[in-house]
Amino acid sequence: MPLPSLILAHMNINNTIPIITTIAISNVDEDEPNTYIVNADYPDTYEIFRYSLSTGPLFLSTDSATSEITVLADNDDIDSHPVIVVVINLNGTTYAQPFTLAVNEIKNAPRISKEHTKIDY
Repeated sequence: MPLPSLILAHMNINNTIPIITTIAISNVDEDEPNTYIVNADYPDTYEIFRYSLSTGPLFLSTDSATSEITVLADNDDIDSHPVIVVVINLNGTTYAQPFTLAVNEIKNAPRISKEHTKIDY
C-alpha cells in the first residue's frame, strides 16, 4: 500500500536538488500526538515539490495541505522505527531524510474497574 504524498508548489528553473531543512523528531511518547512539519530549501525559486514517506510505520500519517506528518503511536508501537521522508521536484530530483523514530513507553497509572472490585464487610 503506497504511503500518502504531500505537495507544495514552488518553481525551480535550474533543477537544483531540494534539501530538507527541518530536523526530524527522534522520539515520541506513546499515546501522545506529535507532529513534524517538513520544510525543504532550494536555491532557485518557484519549485513544485512532492513530499512523501518512502519508509515509515503505519502510525504516521501525512496532511497534504500542511506538509505535516502526524505521529500517534500506542503501546503496541514501543520500539525504534526507521523512517525516510523524501522530497521530489517536478524533474524527478530527489532528496531523502532518513531517521529513526523511537516510541517511548509511558507508565500509566493503574485503574480500578467495577468488574475487578471486591468489597468484604
